[in-house]
Amino acid sequence: MQPDLHKRLKLARIAAGFRSARHAAEALNIPYATYQAHESAKRNPSIAQVKAYAAAFRVSDIYLLAGGQAPSSNISAPLPSVRMVSIVSWASASNFAEAEAEYGENVPVPSSSSTLVALRVVGTSMDREAPQGSVIVVDYSQTFPVDKTLVVARRGAETTFKRYRDTEGPRRLEPASTDPSHQTIYDNGQNIEIIGRVIYIIRTV
Repeated sequence: MQPDLHKRLKLARIAAGFRSARHAAEALNIPYATYQAHESAKRNPSIAQVKAYAAAFRVSDIYLLAGGQAPSSNISAPLPSVRMVSIVSWASASNFAEAEAEYGENVPVPSSSSTLVALRVVGTSMDREAPQGSVIVVDYSQTFPVDKTLVVARRGAETTFKRYRDTEGPRRLEPASTDPSHQTIYDNGQNIEIIGRVIYIIRTV
């Protein structure tokens, strides 16, 4: 195996929208220790595992195995790159596709996706994941529900940043806060609509 495989694996995982190695392992239904060992270069994955990671992260297995070499032109999945993403206002969250930068601010994001926007976190309902003032980067093409992922979602007229859950109970949006006053938002007949998945967090110091 090429020595850079673990670096490419991490880049591909982030670009695919998995915030952490643990979330990727949960989505792939494999032990966290197994995936973490591969991404941290403690152990090399098998060819079968490389193929599974490539399929899950929407890159080619050749890209993951190529080390420092750029993928060849016949590989459909591009090398994840860094792009500048505009920070938009929360008022634009209902329609990210038409959102425009409100403050003229941009943040660098390791992703090749063209469907990204960024939001500045307000409040403490998710301060265990993203303290107030942090920036979350949202891929608004990823609107399908995946249990335990961080999302920007809407229920009724309320738009919020939460963790989506649909197992071990009803569909819901859970806070991750140091303040116990923040409550879980349940579907309760008002359909939870995922507006986009949070793929990257730039935390305040």
